[in-house]
Amino acid sequence: MVLTPVLMLFVLLIVGMTRYEVARQEVIGATRA
Repeated sequence: MVLTPVLMLFVLLIVGMTRYEVARQEVIGATRA
């Protein structure tokens, strides 16, 4: 099955980008404070 590794990679990509966005917002908030 080729779909499973692609799906896992897609989920990891979304999770990684979400964590990156959250971390970036925290850094921006800490810089303003």
